[in-house]
Amino acid sequence: MSGRQLLIVAALAAVGVLAWDLLRPSPPTEAPAPAPAARAPAAAPTSAPPSAAPLLPGQVKLGPNFLRPPVSTTVTASHLSRDFGNATAWKPIYERLRNTAEGNTPEGQYFLYRILRACATVADRKGGGQPRQQNLAQIEERRMQIASNYAEGDPRRVQRLEAYDKATADQCAGLSGVTVTEAELAQLLRGALDGGDPKARAWQIEQDMWNERRASNTPGRAGATLSDSQFAGLQEAFNSRDPEAIAIAGRVLANSFRDITVRIGPDGEPIENRAFMNAALLLACEYGYPCGENNARVLNACAYQGHCGVASLPDYLFYYGSSPYDAQLLDRYRGILRQAVDTGNWSAISIDRSNRSPNLPSYPYPGPMGGR
Repeated sequence: MSGRQLLIVAALAAVGVLAWDLLRPSPPTEAPAPAPAARAPAAAPTSAPPSAAPLLPGQVKLGPNFLRPPVSTTVTASHLSRDFGNATAWKPIYERLRNTAEGNTPEGQYFLYRILRACATVADRKGGGQPRQQNLAQIEERRMQIASNYAEGDPRRVQRLEAYDKATADQCAGLSGVTVTEAELAQLLRGALDGGDPKARAWQIEQDMWNERRASNTPGRAGATLSDSQFAGLQEAFNSRDPEAIAIAGRVLANSFRDITVRIGPDGEPIENRAFMNAALLLACEYGYPCGENNARVLNACAYQGHCGVASLPDYLFYYGSSPYDAQLLDRYRGILRQAVDTGNWSAISIDRSNRSPNLPSYPYPGPMGGR
C-alpha cells in the first residue's frame, strides 16, 4: 500500500471514531445524593422547675419525670393526716389530739394510737414498756463523718447535714413521760376500726398477717399469708383513696408470701415486689401522702447516700431510686392500680393460691412502723 493510501485509511478511522463519540447514547447520570434532612432548631432553653433533676459533679441532665402526680390529681388526705406525715416531732400533734373532739374521731384515735405506740411507756407490756431511745453519741459521730467529707461552704455539705438533722430528729421528743396501758392502746385502735377509718383497717390487717406468720411455724422458707377477707380489706383500703391506707396496703401486698402469688395485668404476671410497693406509694402521693422534702426516703437518701437535690419522692424514685426499666414498670403498675380504684374493677390484680411467687423482694421489709 502506498503512503497516500495509508493517510486516507488513517483519516477515515479518525472520522469514524469522532462519529461514534458524537452519536453514542450518553451514559446515565448518577442521581444526586439526597440533601440531609434539616435539623430541627434547638428549643429555647427554659428555666428548670423547682423540683428539676439534681445536677451534681459528673451527672447529666435527664428527661422529664413522668412519675410525678398528674396535674389534675385531687388530694383526699385530711389536714391531720398531712400534718402527721410531715411532722418531724409528734408532741404538738399529740397535744392537739389529746382530750379533744378531733382526737375523738376515728382518724384522731388512729393517730393517737400511732404516737403512743411509738413514744409512750407501756406500763404493762411484757419485756419492758420503754420506747427505744436514740443513741445521741452515734448520731453526732455520723454527722461529723458526713461533714468532714466536704469543705466549708460546699452546698452538698449543707444539703446532707440539713437532711441528716431532719432524718435523725426524735419524733418522740417531749413524750418520754407519757404512760399508757396495752388496754388503752387497744381501745384507741378499736375506736378507729369501729369508726371505719381505712388506715386503721389496713394497719390491723398488717398486724394480723405478721401475728399469723409468727404463730405458723411453717418449715422451709417461711412467709406470711393472706385470707380472702384480708385481701378484700386491702382492696377497700385502695378504694378509700385514703393515702396512708393505700401506702400500707401496697406495702402488705408487696411481701413475699409463703403460699400466694400476687398477679397483675392482663397476662397475670407475678408482681415485682419493689416496683409494686413504689407504685402504691406514688398513687398515695397523688392523694396527698407526705411525699415532699420531709419524706423519710427522700431525707435518708440525701443524708446517708448523698442523693440530694430532689424535693419529692416521685423525683427521688425517677432520678435516683429506679432504673429506666423499673421506672416504666412502676408507672405501669400505678396506672393499673389507679384504674382499679377509679372503676372498682380489680380483675387486673389478683392473688393466686396455687404456689409461691418466683419473685423475691429486693428490699428489706421495714416493718409496721417502717418510715414516717
